[in-house]
Amino acid sequence: MKRIILIGLIILLLIIATMSLWESADSSIHTSNSSSRVLNFVVEELNPNSFTVLDSILSAVEYVVLETSEESLIGQMDEIIVTKNYIVILDRFQTQSIFIFDRFGSFNQKIHNIGKGPGEFTQPTDIIVDEASDQIILLHGFPSKIIKYNLRGEFTGEIGLPMRFSAFCYLEDKSIVFVNEPNNRKYGNPEGHYNQIFTKLVILTASGEFVYAGGPINTKYEENNSSNMQFGIVDNDEIVSFQPVFSDTIFQMIGYEAVPQVVLTFNDHTVDQGKVAGKTNDEFNQIGMKNDFFQIYGRHSQTDQFLALTIHAMSQELLFQVFYNKYNNEALVFRRMMSNNPLNPANPFPTTSYKEYFVSVVEPAKFVDAKYSLQTSKEQIWEGSLRFTPPQEMLDRIDENSNPILCFFKLRPEKINMESVFLAEE
Repeated sequence: MKRIILIGLIILLLIIATMSLWESADSSIHTSNSSSRVLNFVVEELNPNSFTVLDSILSAVEYVVLETSEESLIGQMDEIIVTKNYIVILDRFQTQSIFIFDRFGSFNQKIHNIGKGPGEFTQPTDIIVDEASDQIILLHGFPSKIIKYNLRGEFTGEIGLPMRFSAFCYLEDKSIVFVNEPNNRKYGNPEGHYNQIFTKLVILTASGEFVYAGGPINTKYEENNSSNMQFGIVDNDEIVSFQPVFSDTIFQMIGYEAVPQVVLTFNDHTVDQGKVAGKTNDEFNQIGMKNDFFQIYGRHSQTDQFLALTIHAMSQELLFQVFYNKYNNEALVFRRMMSNNPLNPANPFPTTSYKEYFVSVVEPAKFVDAKYSLQTSKEQIWEGSLRFTPPQEMLDRIDENSNPILCFFKLRPEKINMESVFLAEE
């Protein structure tokens, strides 16, 4: 009898051990699938005299001149989407239009359907471009909906949404993830009707179902109207990431889950939520200045190797640019960009990214200045100074009334560190 009991205990222990191994394996699989490598970037004191040299940090630059005509004249580039064959630009406020160019900058079409009927809009908010399915999807503010067009600008349908959102993006399975911020939940809706959705992310699946994800909204910032001023989600080559306003963490979407990707540690400069809870935008800024808080400002962009973002040092009332190398945890943090080469009009402050390139906007005046410098230089031009100069044919096409130019640039990995930062004399 004792022997039978002993054998039974051994079998039970073996079963428990096996189950434990299965659970451990399941846990390991869950962790690898639901969390990326979390990077921690510690931000020390930010020196207002810090600068870096433009030519030294660039490895490659390409320019795309956007065709200028009466119909294609852009007011403000609020969103830029680059695909294999297209460049699509959203101007939210000045022209309230979507501009469609090919990858060489030739103008194809403009969508400017102002009104309240089907396919029309009054509050263009964000866009998705899916070249494979011949779709441009416009996020509309209020009434909240998405409006669909093809790449020829023709209206193809629309879908109503449960509330107003600030930004959206495609996920890998073609579901759509929407960013919900506290200000969206409380304002911009019919008077007296707050939206009862308290999650940061809302996912519209391909089958038409809504899934609520991304954790609870931080309602401490509902009175702060700056919570709806920046695009919160970006997409580049299957890297979908978002940064909740007033958060020090950038999250990456893994499936339907938002996983911490990069955490900025501000130490003594971290915003004290207890001090700013329920404050208006002006009150928040006053408290931030008094307490020397740092915050991530505006939108970020990233390639596979690099993350680009801006930090607001509130007491200094200054913005600092950050290029962060995700491969080696090195960063380049500076206040000003020094360029002593008038033949290099590149803009190193990106608006978006496409594959391994960051994409920025260059004002036409910088091209005009570069052309003038070439024409008036009396001395022999050093060949190295022409490395990032646009071709003469391209310079000749630009004048002060031209559309902005898109600058596609790559960074030199060996220069993305604090050794590339210098201090100007006070």
